[in-house]
Amino acid sequence: MRRNAALRLNPALTVMLNGLEDTPYGDEFRQNAVTLSTELLTRRRPEPRAVLAPFLWVLERASGEGLPLTASGYLKPADARELASLLPEMQGYPWSGAREIDAHPVLAFRENLRDVGLVRRYKGTLRLTRRGRECAANPDQLWRHLADTLIGDWASFDGQCAATILVNAGTSGRTVRMTRIARILTAHGWRTEGGGTLDDRDVYPVWNRLWSVLAAVGALDREAPAGEFLPRIPGSAARALTRDALFEIVPDIEEPATGAAFRRGGYRPIR
Repeated sequence: MRRNAALRLNPALTVMLNGLEDTPYGDEFRQNAVTLSTELLTRRRPEPRAVLAPFLWVLERASGEGLPLTASGYLKPADARELASLLPEMQGYPWSGAREIDAHPVLAFRENLRDVGLVRRYKGTLRLTRRGRECAANPDQLWRHLADTLIGDWASFDGQCAATILVNAGTSGRTVRMTRIARILTAHGWRTEGGGTLDDRDVYPVWNRLWSVLAAVGALDREAPAGEFLPRIPGSAARALTRDALFEIVPDIEEPATGAAFRRGGYRPIR
């Protein structure tokens, strides 16, 4: 067998592709995945330092003695306002600029940095973890860490839901409807704890987590209409991060005997 470079699929994506094969959503889902894999190979990845400004701001401020927090554990107003100025999602957000708790995009973004292991609370400050120090010194490593943690546990509902949302959000020019994501996951076999079919309430928490990251990567390529929030449509830099979360280029790998793209096993040979 010939040895080639290949794309390694995130296991959550492989599970979804395999599980949707005989459903009404299988062909479209597979085609969207193929589109994303092609873009990974043909489109240049953005310069991480240029598109990760909010992440690098927090990591820089949390270095050394750390970023001071209020007694309640929130960013101080001046710091919350500075971070908000770097987050595209805060465009048009109804906020007085006083308390972080009243600016959900700011709070969700900062808490996600904690959840992915970049910062931690320590003695009234926000400080870098070991991984956070590594990523602060190397924006390319920060990009890779964000991509590696975007989906999460591939075997869980949250992981497979995240992969499904990313495939749809990365290939759509409009806001992804969570009702459709719920139907795709139901067709795959997921059910509520009571055995019922899923609805948008079951998948929105995953979308909210993903959006707290994607909305902070580069620009959103759109402006909010007067008096409205920005639509949840990832910008070009965020779509690049989505592709790196779903696929990884693996050099010099033995081609599967079937040679089929997106088959079980999670590899797609690059011709």
